[in-house]
Amino acid sequence: MVDVSNFDLYQLLGITDETCTRQALVKGFRRQALRCHPDKFPDDATANERFLRLSKAFEILSDKKARDAYDSCRLQKKIQEQKYQQMDDRRKKFKQTLEENEKQAQQKTQQTTTTSSTQQTANEKFKSEIERLRREDELEKLHLFNQKQMNSDDYLNFDGCRIIIKWNTNDLSKQLYNEKELENVFSKYGCIQHIVFKNSSAILEFENEHVSHIIEQEKGLDDHVQFISIRIIQTQKQTTKLRTRTETRKKEVKQNFEDYEATILKRLASFQNNQATTTA
Repeated sequence: MVDVSNFDLYQLLGITDETCTRQALVKGFRRQALRCHPDKFPDDATANERFLRLSKAFEILSDKKARDAYDSCRLQKKIQEQKYQQMDDRRKKFKQTLEENEKQAQQKTQQTTTTSSTQQTANEKFKSEIERLRREDELEKLHLFNQKQMNSDDYLNFDGCRIIIKWNTNDLSKQLYNEKELENVFSKYGCIQHIVFKNSSAILEFENEHVSHIIEQEKGLDDHVQFISIRIIQTQKQTTKLRTRTETRKKEVKQNFEDYEATILKRLASFQNNQATTTA
């Protein structure tokens, strides 16, 4: 039995008018039969099947009750398809609306992110400027305080060892040293009596007169500004002491030489006297 449930019977007969008469149905059947009759197309394997579908369509549409029932089902099917089509259109419109809303939301998010980034950059610059001004103010205060210290009698009459430390203040990402941190770094080289800050440098005063030259290779703390140079300097008293020691040593050497020279002359005179006595 041929199944025509998935086909439009009017289309099988080549008819576009659903209200056509029986005569139009007959004409349509004959016209389509000429295109698929098995006797006319014996080599076409599908001709027999197409002709059977065509015959079944004509049989249903030729019967009034069967045609009415088919037309009713066909009409319901069209109405259902239209509903689905309308629903698809609404879905498409709904989807398009969702996409537009999502796109607008993304644009707003991007604008907010851009604004936030701009504000963050401005805040970072502002904080960096405040940090720079704070450092300059601290350095200025330290400079004034240290000038007073360096002009004091304790500083001028100090007879221990001093080192000068210089560091790089251009790197704002690194911390500056304070007195306690410098003391923690350099206390292993000796007992520190005073620490004097001056601009981008500091002077450390050790109680002992001599400090190992290894101190000049000190690197400091990793998260703080880098040391540019560390130099051992002699105090005025140390220089005076060294000069005094040198002069004393020279006097001692001179005195020893004079004593040695006098002894040689004395021995030479004694030898000459002995020779003269022997000859006589």
